[in-house]
Amino acid sequence: MHYHNVVTIPPVQAWCETYNMTETQLIEGISLYYQLINLLFSKSRKTILTAPLPCYFFNKHKSEVIRKKVLRSSSNNIYSFDKWMNKEESLDKFTQCVKNLELSVSPKKTGLLRALSQQQYMILDNVHYFLSEKMDNYLFDLRNLGLDIIRYLFMCNTLSQGFNHKILNESAMNIMDNKPDKFFDNGFPFDFFVHDRDCSTKNKLSVIVCYTDRLSTFFFDNLEEGDKHIKASKDKFLLALSL
Repeated sequence: MHYHNVVTIPPVQAWCETYNMTETQLIEGISLYYQLINLLFSKSRKTILTAPLPCYFFNKHKSEVIRKKVLRSSSNNIYSFDKWMNKEESLDKFTQCVKNLELSVSPKKTGLLRALSQQQYMILDNVHYFLSEKMDNYLFDLRNLGLDIIRYLFMCNTLSQGFNHKILNESAMNIMDNKPDKFFDNGFPFDFFVHDRDCSTKNKLSVIVCYTDRLSTFFFDNLEEGDKHIKASKDKFLLALSL
């Protein structure tokens, strides 16, 4: 019988190789995650999350329809979090998870997460999925609501600052000017204002297809696939092309 040595990759190295990032970025992301957890347990959470945007890049009324729709959609996760989660126990279990990573520098644990830039979102989103596999099961509801809030804050950044591409900004302005409130209220704003923004920064050629009656999008990296998707169903249209 032959025995083979199993090489275990240290978690920090696994992070760096999986996401093509550095330990410094991992530490930054974990610090942001502590701020996220602090926000989730903060007495000011509702005030912070429901406050109007600091500025509006697009139509103010439609932006508020979108923002409030997302908060309503998160109500189940908020309810479960408030019912089951304990701050002290949550922080203890999360801190133990972080200790197991054996970071070279301890991340900061103070502050409240109030906003997210695109760079911060990219890091924090990756950190969330990386740590979710290592967190104690007790933190299930924290993970669910945490992901909602990460995406919500980045969506607010998009609504306040716009996309990184002129064509996406023009597309957003077009649907906000021509689609009724129910188009956004019945849709999935994260599709366009979070995921498509993130994907569009990683692709030189992008095609975004949307349902005609609601904001729900499909992202393709070539026109042929996007065109096939539209022709296969009459309830979709081309929202943006060649970003």
